[in-house]
Amino acid sequence: GLHYQKGLGVKKDLKQAVYWYRHGVEAEDPEASVQLGYCYLYGLGECERDYEQAYQLFQEALDEENVSAYSMIGLMYEK
Repeated sequence: GLHYQKGLGVKKDLKQAVYWYRHGVEAEDPEASVQLGYCYLYGLGECERDYEQAYQLFQEALDEENVSAYSMIGLMYEK
């Protein structure tokens, strides 16, 4: 997903990034939860901006002590 989001070795495609992030979330990958939450936070790909969904995904990753999730939740509180 990150490769599609950033265009690393493949053509940048946010819809494909979201597709792969969703698969990662289904597999309970906390980093995928953070990345999908980021897409919801900023309305990227096929994700409409949804702060509650973003927060929920960040919280799931936070429960797994994902460091990125701490930063993203902090950013949400700051904004």
